Amino acid sequence: MATNHTTNYQLNQWEATDQVLRTEFNADNAKLDAALKANADAISAETAAREALAAQKADLSAAEALSQTVAQKADRTEVDALAAKAGVQLIRRDILNESAGTYYLNLSDVDWDQWAVVTVRLKPVLTAGDEFRFYLHLGSTSPQITDNPVSQAVLIFHPYFDGNARIMGFYFPGGYEGNGLVLDESYAQMESLELGAEDGSFQPGSVFELWGTK
Repeated sequence: MATNHTTNYQLNQWEATDQVLRTEFNADNAKLDAALKANADAISAETAAREALAAQKADLSAAEALSQTVAQKADRTEVDALAAKAGVQLIRRDILNESAGTYYLNLSDVDWDQWAVVTVRLKPVLTAGDEFRFYLHLGSTSPQITDNPVSQAVLIFHPYFDGNARIMGFYFPGGYEGNGLVLDESYAQMESLELGAEDGSFQPGSVFELWGTK
């Protein structure tokens, strides 16, 4: 009979003077077989769990891609419907794919000579309770258009086919001084509209549009 045993599985450890018994060998083999089977089962279970998780992530990615495609088609339908109804033309439509605390809507490539009216629609997706401000960059100056932060906004410019005309228009919602917009610079000097979230960031799916009317 074995005098000593291993620490973890209590397998027999014989001294030189111990009598070796067949039953002890059989008991050791049974313990080893059980431990190996438990280890194999654990590996199989973990592999199955990993494969199931990978399949779940793949399904989720496919669902998100499908959802984005459906949303884009819905957006395109909305754009076409609005263009047909209002007799306007979409100049640019930017949709955020990732969150951003600040966003710049490019105005430098707008051909103001081609439009009587240009409407800017700002439709950000914000965290609950958050708002934003916007600034108009005109080279060396960047006036803040909003008196107070807002959750959505519309700006209407009136170039009347003259990019060198003085900037005039309206913005909604207006502040305590009204919503008229009159600047000394010309439309051709406008570089971008800077949008800055107050507490959070603009979320994916935020939409910023430029519409032209002739």
